This record gives sequence, C-alpha cells and structure tokens, in this order.
Amino acid sequence: MKTWKDITLRQFNKIQDLLQEIDEYTTLNIIDVLYDVDSANMPAMELMNKYAHSLDFLTTTIPTNEKLKEIYTINQREYNSNINLTQMTTAQFVDYQNYAKENPVDISKCLSVFIIPKGHTYNDGYDLKQVQDDIKDLDMVTINTLAFFFKKLYLLLLEITLLCLTQDTKKMNIPTEKKEEILNQLKQIDLASLASSPTSSLFANLPTIH
Repeated sequence: MKTWKDITLRQFNKIQDLLQEIDEYTTLNIIDVLYDVDSANMPAMELMNKYAHSLDFLTTTIPTNEKLKEIYTINQREYNSNINLTQMTTAQFVDYQNYAKENPVDISKCLSVFIIPKGHTYNDGYDLKQVQDDIKDLDMVTINTLAFFFKKLYLLLLEITLLCLTQDTKKMNIPTEKKEEILNQLKQIDLASLASSPTSSLFANLPTIH
C-alpha cells in the first residue's frame, strides 16, 4: 500500500488534472498513475483485491515533518536546498513572488527559486527548466516539507524587512506628514498574503475518492 512518501509531485500533478473532470473512469485512471498498471483491462476481482483501499491515503494530510537536507540528489544531479533565506537575491525574491501569483500555482517553479544545482548561484549557468522538471520527481512529503519550511522562513524574512523599513522611515529627515503616510502604508502590508504557501492551493480541494 502506498503512502504520500511514495508519490512524486509529477504523479500528484497528473492526479490533480484527472480530478478536474470526474467521471466513472477517474478512480481507475488514478490507480494507473500511482501503480503503473492498466486497471481498465484488469479482471474485476483482481482489481478489487489489490486496489480496493489503495487510494485511501489521498484523503489524508500530507506530512511536513521530514528532516530537511542541505543537498538533494534528483535524477543523479545534486542540488543545494539553500535554506538560508537571508542570502536571497533580488532575482529570487521577484521570481518567487511571480510564481506564487500564478493560477494554478506550479510548486516546482516556486521551489526552483531555492533548490539550485550544486556549484551554481541562482539562475546562473544552468537550465532552470531542467531543475523544475527534476523537482517534479521529489516525493510529496519532501515537497510539502520544503514548501512549508520556505513559507515560514520567507514570512520571517518579510517581517524583519518590514521592521527595518519602519525603523529607517522613523529616522528619515522628511516632513512629518510624509513620514506618517509611509508608515501607514507599511502597516497595511499583508504579510500573510505575500507569503501565501503554494501548497495550500494544491492540496485544499482534493476530494474524497471512493
């Protein structure tokens, strides 16, 4: 019986696509994706015996408690996880923001901002599309753990940045009215929205499969 640890992001994306139009073949198609079989041409009793409860785990919460690694090997390529967001570049910041605003969110793009080929800096001298494609072969527990870790770290970084901006504004030698205007604008920044997790849109609407 499979668990979320056995399922890759690539398989998960295929399941998400299948669930867009549910019909009498949806369950069979999902079994095919997860177990690499041709369930439609399998004897009915064999199908029931082997896969009667094989999709139950899809209705459970994907864990986020896996221990993070500094280096991940995916498809025989080594990647640094770059878990220190204090070293985030402007390019990474902008790209993450843009990826997180896409609908639907492509989590492989979001994570490609932080998962970088060993020996490289972000988006310099390597194939970004290849990185995003490799990320799709990570298991869902790793994917979800990374996504939630980076969300928390990213939110903390935004909070620190906002605090520094507020303190710097208070020290600025500008008219009081202008200073108050800037401070009010900083107070209105919705950090939770800025740091919204791409995983939330991926997992929120997964229906029960019978």
